[in-house]
Amino acid sequence: MSLPSMGDLSRACDRAERIIEEAKNLGIGIVTLSDPGFPARLSVILTPLFIKGDSTCLNADSVAVIGTRLPTEFGRKTAEHFGVTLGKPGFHCQSRGYFQ
Repeated sequence: MSLPSMGDLSRACDRAERIIEEAKNLGIGIVTLSDPGFPARLSVILTPLFIKGDSTCLNADSVAVIGTRLPTEFGRKTAEHFGVTLGKPGFHCQSRGYFQ
């Protein structure tokens, strides 16, 4: 395995900046392993979390639906079902009360 060139590093930085800007424009937060709010229970995944909505429950006893950018139809329908079901009033979030 060879080391990346300066051009490779520059392109990677440019791509990262575009991703960060696009997420910001869409109201999506990014939490990385180095952020104090990164959930300790998820530290084994080593990838950033892209979060839309209330992120204060990340370290509470809670449920998350984590997916992919390219889901199968079955995966999309299953995630939607769980998201709608678990997002209904009555599912408690210790730090913020009930989900809205």
